[in-house]
Amino acid sequence: MRYAHITPAVVGGSELPQLDYAALTAAGIVVPEFEAGARGDFCFDLGDFRGLQARLSGHRLALAGAAPTYAAASLTQASGARNGLISDLPDGGSHTVACVVRRPANPASAAIMMGTALHFSDPGYTPAQGAFVCFSSSGDVLATIRRAAGNLFITCVTSSTIPVGAWAFVAMTQTDVGGGNVDLRLWVGSAGGAFTNTAAAVAKSITARTWSFGNAYDIVNTDRAIEMHRALTFNRALSTAELQGLYERVRVVAARRGITVA
Repeated sequence: MRYAHITPAVVGGSELPQLDYAALTAAGIVVPEFEAGARGDFCFDLGDFRGLQARLSGHRLALAGAAPTYAAASLTQASGARNGLISDLPDGGSHTVACVVRRPANPASAAIMMGTALHFSDPGYTPAQGAFVCFSSSGDVLATIRRAAGNLFITCVTSSTIPVGAWAFVAMTQTDVGGGNVDLRLWVGSAGGAFTNTAAAVAKSITARTWSFGNAYDIVNTDRAIEMHRALTFNRALSTAELQGLYERVRVVAARRGITVA
């Protein structure tokens, strides 16, 4: 086995040239296990609660609701209201959230994988604030932005792209463009190394809640348990090239643990 120092593509505020990680792995050169530029990089491969602490930064995920069930390379969060893992990444400003998640059977409403939003029926909902990323009732990857002017929906890929039971890389970036507006982009890696994204510039009401993985806040979209292998947060919006590199590295690291990311 040959080793090389490989600088991760996500470092500080720079965008570095991307590498062919599949070729590097085939050549016996080691791809980094964790992201040096992440605010939090959580890999749920320890079989217990130790995976809730980021390997490099030391940030921790706080438990909301019922404890997850741990497996060798993943955890499954309980279905039901407000079960999830809460990060310390604020809802405002520019940032990125990402996860490696397994598509569940279609939910009755939505299976939330990442979010900061309450359901509109929640007593604490007013004013409309936050957002969440989910598998919709038809199995699409969907972002919902809660706004006083009405919800905005961003659909990235349809149910045919990610089969039930398949693993996928999903990310959302938010760029603060001033004037109370943000640019939101929803990204999904797919088979064959493709990468899809959908963007929207919106007026988003920022909440004091921090980003969670799973359903830490919603009281309605609760009928499907979410299984995750990895969760990541960044203090800025990653570029297309950076996300593509992150996606390729995540796939390599997941494969070492027996997980095939589409």
